[in-house]
Amino acid sequence: MSTLNPITVWVHPHGPNPFKVLIVLEELGLAYDKVTLLSFTHVFVNGKLIEALEITIENPKEASFLALNPNGRLPTIKDPNNSDLILWESGAIVEYIVDTYDKDNKLTLPGNADQWHLKQYLHF
Repeated sequence: MSTLNPITVWVHPHGPNPFKVLIVLEELGLAYDKVTLLSFTHVFVNGKLIEALEITIENPKEASFLALNPNGRLPTIKDPNNSDLILWESGAIVEYIVDTYDKDNKLTLPGNADQWHLKQYLHF
């Protein structure tokens, strides 16, 4: 799959949902460009703020990102291999990546009852 262009993935460093998408991309060996969106990072020790770093890469609630994803949440992808398709919501993204790029059924099963049992756990 080396002839494919990298998929852009907008993520944040906290929470499980962006990592679901990154794991699937890694397992399928797909190239991707990770864009980390942060507005503030706070470090607390024993409930006390000890460090506040302002990192202004891009805020997911700003107009430039809301144009991609109107709910302003992460993850979001843009696939240049499919007419610059933009998707958000990790479950939808994972299903799209598997359906589009897992032709050898490395992460899924062929269309039968087992596939639907697998999908129920995807949405669990």
